[in-house]
Amino acid sequence: MSNIFSRAYSYIRYGDGTHWYGSLQKGQTSFLGGKDKLQISLNDPVVAACMQIRSNLLSKVMFYQQVGDERKTDTDWINLINNPNHLQSKQDCLNQFEYYRLSYGWVYQRPYGAVGVQIPEAVYNLNPKYIEFPNEMKSPIIFTEGDEKEFFEQEFTYNDPDFDSRKIEFNDVMMYFDIANGLSEGKESSVTSPSRLESVIKSVSNIGLGLDAENTIIQTNGRELFSQVNKGEFIKSLSMDKDDRDDIQNKLINQHNVSRGSRSVVTNKPVEWTNISMKLNDLGFVESGANNATYITQMYQVPNVLYTAHMKSNTLGSSDIHRDALIAMYEGVIQPIADDYAATWTAQFGLQDQPIKASFEHVPVMQHIQQMKADKFLKIATAFERLTRSGMSAENIEEMARVQGIDINEE
Repeated sequence: MSNIFSRAYSYIRYGDGTHWYGSLQKGQTSFLGGKDKLQISLNDPVVAACMQIRSNLLSKVMFYQQVGDERKTDTDWINLINNPNHLQSKQDCLNQFEYYRLSYGWVYQRPYGAVGVQIPEAVYNLNPKYIEFPNEMKSPIIFTEGDEKEFFEQEFTYNDPDFDSRKIEFNDVMMYFDIANGLSEGKESSVTSPSRLESVIKSVSNIGLGLDAENTIIQTNGRELFSQVNKGEFIKSLSMDKDDRDDIQNKLINQHNVSRGSRSVVTNKPVEWTNISMKLNDLGFVESGANNATYITQMYQVPNVLYTAHMKSNTLGSSDIHRDALIAMYEGVIQPIADDYAATWTAQFGLQDQPIKASFEHVPVMQHIQQMKADKFLKIATAFERLTRSGMSAENIEEMARVQGIDINEE
């Protein structure tokens, strides 16, 4: 599904500080943790954390139908979106949805129901890994209703290994894209989107290689060398008695803290001791890991303060800095995803007269915004009252407020 797996990177860092990148043969599993995008994402601690943060926030959304001036949360459509199928709740479905969307760059949802029934019986996320597009696809450039009909009547194959393959029309799925469709190469470009994982694949590999190297060093740490004493030709020429050498070898704690080989090496001549362990701090793993983690969190639009709090198992929004970052993420990142989700359901099922909407106003951290609005309104109302008592007309007060960039009528 992506070229990144046919050119998976292999990396070596030599002792002199130089680097080498190569490529593995197609189909070979590499240090990335696998060949599948979802598998790679789940196996990288930073990417997995970013996806978990985003999916957890998204799953807190409240959907409602706008019926006139009322927000309805108990309609049949809202009941379906809150209970999409027999195996998933709204939270489960949205978590899976976001994991698919972020890993592959796109995801489809498939409604299922009896023929002639307007409201489907269930809605499922389709795993993009199992979707196979036709060898030839019609042009996505649509000029007539006939072009549109022919395009969306095309079928793709869903090859779930646990079930029989199924042919599904594009008409019968709801499409969601992470970055934007039409940006990648290939016949399916118009119905897929690139994955943001591709832009940080080297950072992902660096983190994987760093952890592998650190693990190897820890397993071989504590190694020491007993070697010949370099003091005088006569002492150098004397060999250690075999029984003495064997006795030293046996008495050393030779397997402690070492998973492979021996901890200590004993020569057969007078010896001196040298520590040959590698020092982790000298290799820069901490700095390299932090830098690569920052590249990834920025690409996944997760503020560093929230990522750090998540990795330390702190409650998001527990401080003013966290709260402000969390509010900004809800408003700038999560709300647009929820709006797209609701708008897609609205369009798919023809609910434009009573559209489905998404809200996070009920989330505790977002109530801080409501409190700020209430405080602002109270200050404006108090100032308006005092100015009125001083004899200023309402028109003059409104004009003075407009000069300050405040629209009293809107407030």
